[in-house]
This record gives sequence, C-alpha cells and structure tokens, in this order.
Amino acid sequence: MPGERRSKWKNGTPFQNPKQTLKRTTQRQFDTSTDAEKTVPGSRVRKTLSPAAETKGKRRRVCKDFGELPTDAQQGLDENLQLWPTPSEACTIADFEKQNNALTHKLRDQKRAYDNLREEMLREREKAKHAEFLHEQSLNQMQVLLIERGSLKQEIHRLVRENEELAAFTELAQQQVTSRGEPGFGEYV
Repeated sequence: MPGERRSKWKNGTPFQNPKQTLKRTTQRQFDTSTDAEKTVPGSRVRKTLSPAAETKGKRRRVCKDFGELPTDAQQGLDENLQLWPTPSEACTIADFEKQNNALTHKLRDQKRAYDNLREEMLREREKAKHAEFLHEQSLNQMQVLLIERGSLKQEIHRLVRENEELAAFTELAQQQVTSRGEPGFGEYV
C-alpha cells in the first residue's frame, strides 16, 4: 500500500500515513482499553486518564493515528502530565503572578526611592564639601587679614614714633632759635 511504512511499534501496529488514514481511523484500535484508560467514543482524539492524572483531575490527549505509545513513552508522558497545573493550581499560579507583579512594582518603587535618596545624599555631601571648602577659605583669609593687621599695627607704631621724634626735634629746634633771638618757624620779620 503506498504511503505505508513497514516500521512497527512494540505492539505490532504499522505506522501509517496520517493523511491517508485519518478518516479511516475508528475506535477499533482502542477496543481493548484497560482500567487506567477511559476512552471517549465518537472522537478522533482519544482522551485517556492515567491513575496519577485521574487523582489530580488532569487530562491528556493521544492522537489515534499513532496507535498505542510504548510503555517507556507512556511513563514519560504520565510524568510530564504531573507537571501540568490543575485549574486550582492555575488560579494559584495566576494569584502568584499577580503578587509577583505587585512585588515587582513595589520593589521598583523602592529602588527609585532609594536612588532618589542616594542622589539627595550625594548632593548634600557635595554641599557639605563646598561649605567646608568655603569655611577653610574664609579661615585662610582671616589669617591673612590678621597678619596684615599685625603688620599695619607695627607700621602705625613706627609712624607714631617717627611723629613723636619729629615733634621733639621741632620743639628743640624752636627753643634753639628762640634763644638766639632769631624768628622761629612760622614767624615773620
């Protein structure tokens, strides 16, 4: 028969081309169903429930065209089915995703607030550094002014001494001129 391959499954059913056998596939392949398999009649897709899936309310679908699965493949499929969420677990997952999103937004807001606080602290630190620099600069200027004030005081004292010496010299010269009978300073003949 064209389109048919001679490779066989473990149960001996030939693997046929699904396009050719889709309409001809009937319930005859699944007449010998076990307790672990519950077949839904009148459907092209066979729905079976494994004992593990039955207890958890899980469903799986196996295409009729491929016949029965080998035992190891069936066991692997059953193990994979245990990872599928039930409706209650799906609600739990949705709630978890909602909480996760809320926590993500909260964490993002906290990170934004932390970044703003950090930037504000850095600005305050820069202001403090600038204020400290200005304080040191004013202290240096004050020291310079004190030094200049000291030098000005010394200069004033020197000028006062020179003025006193000049006044004493002027008075002495006035006395000498007066004793000679000559007109003194500021006197006209």
